[in-house]
Amino acid sequence: MQQTMTPTETTTSRATPQVWTLSLEGIVYLALIVLALVFRLAEIDSIPLTPAETADALAAWRTISPDGAPVPEEFTTDSPVLFTMQRIGFTLLGPTELAARLLTMLTGLALAFTPLLFRDRLGRTRTLLWVVLLAFSPIALLASRTSSPMIWASLAAVFGIYFFSRFWHTTNTVDGVLTIVAFGLLLLFSEPGGIVLGVILFGAAVIAVMSHPDLMSEGATPLAQVRQLPWVTGIPITILIVSAIATGFLTYTTGLSGIGEALNGFLSGWTQRPPNTPWVYPLFTSIYYEPFLAIFAIVGTFILVRQHTLTLIDRFLIGWVIMGIIASIFFVGASADHALWLTLPLAGLATHALLQCLITVRLPNLWENASEDDDINRLYTVQVGKWIVALVSLGLLMMLALHLQIIARGLLETADVIAFVERLASGGVRELQNSTLWLVITILLFLVSGLLAASVWGNTTTLQGLGLGLLVFMLINGTAAAWSASVFDYDNPAELWHTHATAREAVLMRETMIQLADRETLGHRDLRITVVIDSERGLTRDGVLAWQLRDFRHTTFVETVEAARAAPIVLMPELEASPDLGGAYVGQRIYLTRNWDPGQLRGLDFLAWWFQRQVRETPQPQLTVMLWVRRDIYESAPISGE
Repeated sequence: MQQTMTPTETTTSRATPQVWTLSLEGIVYLALIVLALVFRLAEIDSIPLTPAETADALAAWRTISPDGAPVPEEFTTDSPVLFTMQRIGFTLLGPTELAARLLTMLTGLALAFTPLLFRDRLGRTRTLLWVVLLAFSPIALLASRTSSPMIWASLAAVFGIYFFSRFWHTTNTVDGVLTIVAFGLLLLFSEPGGIVLGVILFGAAVIAVMSHPDLMSEGATPLAQVRQLPWVTGIPITILIVSAIATGFLTYTTGLSGIGEALNGFLSGWTQRPPNTPWVYPLFTSIYYEPFLAIFAIVGTFILVRQHTLTLIDRFLIGWVIMGIIASIFFVGASADHALWLTLPLAGLATHALLQCLITVRLPNLWENASEDDDINRLYTVQVGKWIVALVSLGLLMMLALHLQIIARGLLETADVIAFVERLASGGVRELQNSTLWLVITILLFLVSGLLAASVWGNTTTLQGLGLGLLVFMLINGTAAAWSASVFDYDNPAELWHTHATAREAVLMRETMIQLADRETLGHRDLRITVVIDSERGLTRDGVLAWQLRDFRHTTFVETVEAARAAPIVLMPELEASPDLGGAYVGQRIYLTRNWDPGQLRGLDFLAWWFQRQVRETPQPQLTVMLWVRRDIYESAPISGE
């Protein structure tokens, strides 16, 4: 039977255009990406490399320098991944601070958003909280801005955990191979601290399995899953990938030596402690920059234990923290960036406490219909009360921090606490007296406002508001601390992140060399510079000075002063008497690095150091050099070119 169409029917159907929409969650993550990128990228090109960064950067640059390395020695690095990535950066952008740090910075940005990989298991809210904590973590920010290889190691570790969790549930061969590759890169291609991180994760997994009451009876234990991994396929692929990347796809075969250097650093790190570093450096750094994160993590763990809701993931994170603390104690060769061993799991545990702050309390209000005005009655609801308490807590915390800083400075100016009290009683320092008074008043306000809030909204709502206020204060304070350490105080060795810091004069020295090159060689970096090295004083071929002269093609490193005689420009360690260079020279003293030992702290000096990076003992120059310019070059024209 043939069907007929009425005039109102259409013979063709129109395709509905697909409309892309962005959810509120997507907008939040987009805003977080922009903010996290800004804090990691801003001023990254104008801050000189730290002494810890220069050796790796020079090792990478001298393998691709178009004019050849200034010295014939082969430089090695204990971080193959950083060596490879900096070679890529220098190839694309030239030998600049931006090129040395850019790829690591972008990797640090990606690391902050890795909790999104586990969103299905963690839930939307907990994932978002974890991302926020990592995006504004001062340790993660500093590590991203200072080309830390621990960023790469941490990313490899997280991806290894992610692919193994997928393999556990699916036994997919691809996931198994990716698991082996990720952990292979962590152990063979990161750095000595990355190998330690692999040991930490293994110990954390053992703790999680042994503490789980039902896991062994389920038949799908982690050990059984490890045995099912496609080792025969994964190991050759891992070796192939590591070899290809380390050698620049066979363009630089010496790059494989970095794997041996990393293993050597791992073995020696248990016995050799770097100078001017505190005991348990990673743990000390974690508490120094992120004390509130540890508090939230402890509270979150307490809540999980009390509610008997510990999952395998939570047990793994707790084991991660325990193993990270043990590694901080025994791996004495650790540096400040190894605090990431603790930051990642602490942030995960802290999310439980923060989740409790966001839960709406299902309790009747203590004050029903307190007023005939509906707007006033709304203030008595627990939903509004929580944010009121948070706002008040934030203000009081800022007042507390302000007055504590002033008091800490006062303690630094006195011999001990008794002298500080006598100074207060003398009445000579009004600002210090006012701050002490306001400190007491602020503490009393904290107690009174807490009692009032509890009487109106209940204890739970009051604690929730206090937690949210503390969270905002932690994020603001942590971001400011990271920005100060990496930008304003980059040359201050009293900053725990770099107790051995590059001095500002090192940058001025390079600018002087560039101005001389503009005058003498029409802007080409063809100045003939002679550097007299002195390893005992720290003047080496791979130090701060060598990096500042990285693109001056005719730089020569010599062992003795006699070898530098009659050279146009000489850089050498400062001597008690002027050296005989065979002619008339004009000299200028230059401080290249400064150092400071945290062991110099005494008594309550810790407060001023913690709050404002002020110390009683002034940080001293560690490496001082003399710049000698031959007089005929110095007097040929003003350096400014006028």
